[in-house]
Amino acid sequence: MTWKEDMNIKFVNPYNFISLGNECKRKSFDDYINNKELLTGYIECELENLTPIFIPNTTNENAFTDNEKYKSYDFFSYDDIHNQKRTFKYSEPVIPASEIRGVIRAAYEALTNSCMSTIDDNGVLSKRTTIPAKPGLLKKENGEWKLYKAERLMIKVKDCSIDNAQNFKNILSKYNEGDKIYFKRSKRYKNKNFMPFTVSNISNINVKDYEEGYIHFGEDFIKKHHESIFKLGEMINDIEITDEDIKKIDALITIYNDLNKDNNDTKYKKFNELLTSKDFENGRRVLPLYYSVYKKDDKSYVYFSPACIGREVFTNRLSDILKVQGGYQPCSSRENLCEACALFGFTGNGSENNALASRLRFTDAKIKNKKTRNEDYYDEICILPELASPKISATEFYLERPYDDKGKTYDMWNYDYAFNWVYQNKIEQFDKYIPKIRGRKFYWHSEKFKFVYEQNERNCKVRPLKKNNVFSFRVYFDAITEDELNKLVWTLNIGDNNNTNCHKIGRGKPIGFGTIKIRINKIIKRDISFGGDTISYVLNEYKIDLKQNRPFDYNKKNVQEFLKITDFMKAPQNINYPIGEDKTKPGKSNSVASHQWFIGNKQIGYGHKDAKIKASGTKPIIYKTLPYILDNDITLNKLYKERN
Repeated sequence: MTWKEDMNIKFVNPYNFISLGNECKRKSFDDYINNKELLTGYIECELENLTPIFIPNTTNENAFTDNEKYKSYDFFSYDDIHNQKRTFKYSEPVIPASEIRGVIRAAYEALTNSCMSTIDDNGVLSKRTTIPAKPGLLKKENGEWKLYKAERLMIKVKDCSIDNAQNFKNILSKYNEGDKIYFKRSKRYKNKNFMPFTVSNISNINVKDYEEGYIHFGEDFIKKHHESIFKLGEMINDIEITDEDIKKIDALITIYNDLNKDNNDTKYKKFNELLTSKDFENGRRVLPLYYSVYKKDDKSYVYFSPACIGREVFTNRLSDILKVQGGYQPCSSRENLCEACALFGFTGNGSENNALASRLRFTDAKIKNKKTRNEDYYDEICILPELASPKISATEFYLERPYDDKGKTYDMWNYDYAFNWVYQNKIEQFDKYIPKIRGRKFYWHSEKFKFVYEQNERNCKVRPLKKNNVFSFRVYFDAITEDELNKLVWTLNIGDNNNTNCHKIGRGKPIGFGTIKIRINKIIKRDISFGGDTISYVLNEYKIDLKQNRPFDYNKKNVQEFLKITDFMKAPQNINYPIGEDKTKPGKSNSVASHQWFIGNKQIGYGHKDAKIKASGTKPIIYKTLPYILDNDITLNKLYKERN
C-alpha cells in the first residue's frame, strides 16, 4: 500500500505566511517622536463586508440550540441575550473596536516588519515522534534529578498467543504507577522489532531468585496485551536533568489530557498522580518513563514521555526562535520598541512602569446603511464546518525547510532539531540546524462558502451577517508623527479606497467569511488656536492624497506578499484545507480528510531528492512544504493511499 499524488485535484491552503525580514529594528520611544511635529485628531472610516462575516455575541453560547454541548452564537450586538432563544429575534449588528484594532495591528506589524506581539509563549511546542524512546527511571537524589537506564520487561494483562504466562490484569489493578515489585522473568517475547523478556510471576515482597522492578502502565488501546516492568540499570552521568525538564513532562501530560478530553480518557491518570506527588518530589518514589537524547553544541537535551513512541515537548519556545531569527520576539521595553509597539502600545509583560499606552483609539463600527428591519442584515442560520485551528505541530507548513552547507535538505525537522534517517531507527542529526518560522499567518480571500448540515460538539451554529452591509467607525490618534499617520492610513485602506485589497475579520476565515473593505472618508486634525487670552482647539480637515500615499516600499518582499494575499479579486479559486484519502479504509476516510494528507505527505516514495531511504510510517520523510505566497504555483495536490 502506497501514498500517491492526484495531479488532477489541487488545492490552495486557506492560510499562508508573510515573511519576516532579516531583523526587527527597534529604538527607544523618545526616538520615534522627538524633534517631530506631532498630530492629533481622528480618521473617519467606513467598512463594507464583501462576504458574510461572523463575530459572536458571547453572552449566549446556546442561542439556537437546546443541547448545551452544541455551541451556537448570534452576531455581536450591544444586547445582552443571556438565556434567550434567538431564532426569531434580531439585534442591530455591531463590529467591536477590539476586532478592528486586532486586524489593523496585525497588518501594520507585517508591513513595518515589527515584532510578533501576539505570539502565545505560554503554550509549549510539541510534536508526535515515530522514533522509539528508551526505558528509564527518574529519581531525585540529594536534591538533584537523576536518570537511570532501565530494562523493560512485559507483563501479560490480556490473552496473547505468544505469551502463555498467567494473566496479571486483576493483580496489577491493585498497584499504582511506579510501585516497586519483584518478578520472575520468563522467555523472550518474539517480535520482529523487539524481543524483551516476559514475566512469569510477581510478588510484592522479595523472593529468592526474583528481580526488583517498577510497574509502568502504558496507554490503552484495543490490541494491547502487556503492561511493563522496568528494571533499574546504571545511572546516566552525562545528562543534566533540570526542573524545567520535569515541567516539560507535566506539560506533556496536560497535552495528552487535552487531546482526549472529549472521550474521558484517563490512560495516564496514574502516571500523572505519581509525577505530581510529594513522594516523587522528595525522592521517595521512582518514575518509570521513556527518554530520548538530542545533542547540540556539546550539550545534551533530554525528552521524556510516558510512551515509547509518543510526543516530544521541545526546549525551544516561539520567543526563543524569534529572538534568534532577527529579534522578532514581543517588545518588552520602552527603550527598545518596534514601530508597531511604539504606535499601538504594549503591556510590558505585566510591568506597569515599563508599559506604553497606545496612541490610537478605535471605536465600534456601527451600521451606516440602516434598514427597516433588523432581520434584513442577516443571512440564514448555518452550521460552520469543524474549523480546527492551524496546528503549529505541522512543521512542514510552519517552519522553513532546512538545508545544510551543501544545499541538501533533511528528512524531518521540528522546533529543536533536524535529522536524516540512516537505517532502521538510527538518525543523523543536523548539528547546525536553527529552526526558523515561516512568518505571520494570513488567510486568503474566497467567495466559496462551505457549510455542513449536522451539528456536533466540535462545530458551531451561527447567524452571519449578509454581505454588503456598510458600517462607520473612527480611529482617534494622539501625538503621532506624519510618517505614522501616512502608514496608518495606508494600512486601513491598503493603499486606495477603490482597489480590491481587503482585510479579513472574525470567525470562518478559512471557509470564505470575513472579507472587509475599509475606506477613508476624511481625516480631521486638531489644531490649537490662540485668540487674545484664550486658547482653543480647532478641527480642520487634513489632506492626504490617498492615491499617492505610498509610505511602504513596494519592492520589499513582505509588502508584495501582503498585497497579493489581500487582493480579493485575484483570490485563488480552490481554497481548501489539505485533501487526503485513504482508499484502503472505505467508509473511514473521505476526500477532504486533512490529517490523511499530512500522513501521506510523509510516506511518499523517497520523499525528496536527498533522501537515502524510502519513506514509511515509522520512518517519515517530509515530501512537500507549503508553497510561498509569491510562488507562481501556490497549489498542492490531493494525496491518496491505495493497495498496490
